[in-house]
Amino acid sequence: MEKALLVKSINDWRELYLSQLVKLYPRNIELDLPTYQVALGLIGIRRCGKTSLAIEASKKLNPNKVFYYNFEDPLFASRATTFDVDQLIATAAEYATDKIELLILDEIHNVALWEKWLRKLIDLQRYRIIITGSSAKIIQSELSTSLTGRTITKQIWPLSLTEFHGFHVSSGLEPIPSKLLRDYLTYGGFPAVTLIHDSLGKKDLLNSYFNDILLKDVITRNEIRNANNLRNLATFLFTNLSSLHSSISIERALGIDRETALTYIGYLLDAFLICRCSLFTNNLKVQQRTPTKYYLGDLGLRLVGARSVTSDDGKLLENLVYLELRRRNGEIYFSLQEDGEVDFIVTDSYKPVTAYQSAFTIRDPKTRSREVSSLISAARLYDISQLYIVTWDEEETIEVENYKIAVIPVAKFCSH
Repeated sequence: MEKALLVKSINDWRELYLSQLVKLYPRNIELDLPTYQVALGLIGIRRCGKTSLAIEASKKLNPNKVFYYNFEDPLFASRATTFDVDQLIATAAEYATDKIELLILDEIHNVALWEKWLRKLIDLQRYRIIITGSSAKIIQSELSTSLTGRTITKQIWPLSLTEFHGFHVSSGLEPIPSKLLRDYLTYGGFPAVTLIHDSLGKKDLLNSYFNDILLKDVITRNEIRNANNLRNLATFLFTNLSSLHSSISIERALGIDRETALTYIGYLLDAFLICRCSLFTNNLKVQQRTPTKYYLGDLGLRLVGARSVTSDDGKLLENLVYLELRRRNGEIYFSLQEDGEVDFIVTDSYKPVTAYQSAFTIRDPKTRSREVSSLISAARLYDISQLYIVTWDEEETIEVENYKIAVIPVAKFCSH
């Protein structure tokens, strides 16, 4: 690569890094700087705030000791090699005013054979290294093989409800108003979307994100020829979030053969557009045969990616609860028993410890009875004592036999 082009590109990204240092917003995530022996990998859906968190962590160092670069730069758009990356870093070091101590490398997986190059760089222990990626498949698979023991991987999500609240108020101790909660349910937690004040601007940016992720992280990355089928599948899952789906039901609904449907779902999962929730069972074969529930990686994507004539507050609330539980604990399942379905079973080393139902309201006696009986059935079956029903704004304690069910408003649930 021509040195003049490298210098210009380095300076462009340097300017962006310095500007971002003074535009950071508080999040409930604090990252330690990686050591020279172990790199830090941040993965998550595009635009969720991975880069901002990496830059926040870098504030522990003098900015002149930090090199930031995004490998979606046009210079690395095609046929970029690790030799080019070495040349890039050498050029940056040559023009730096201080010795570079930390590398922040965005979307490094766009470079061929990046994982072997990164392993060598870590072994040489010349730099602290933070890498980011918007693909679970590429980043997680490579970090767990070629880079075993050399990286710590952390999944980053869009803003939680409490972080979303923090973007709008000066004190996190203030209660979350109903309107703010409604905005979060509608527009989700992408940081840049949160900072836009008008609804049309929020929707336009969400639409841009949705199309960008589908094109860059799904269609182009996986060389999909029939993009219409992929988009139809995404729309179907977005519209029917939290419902039970199987490859057979998708084939019947969309006319996409089962193998292709499963492959496309894998691509959507890899890009963090959707998340999977499987049946809790000790029988792996039963789990594989049972239909699966899918949730969105961000609530706002449903506004632009679904086709529904109703707001579906109940489904969105359930999705919100799912995302909050995922932030706290990666082991989340749903349960089916004779008395009904339990939305979420939280496990520790695959042992059930907590059960949650999500219901926008339980004021209707039939809804109340259904949610309670399902929870009690699961409590007996799995010996669970911590039982919750998360609602929009209701709070009480329900006592049935020897069990207590805490009914808790979603704002309070997310704040604890």
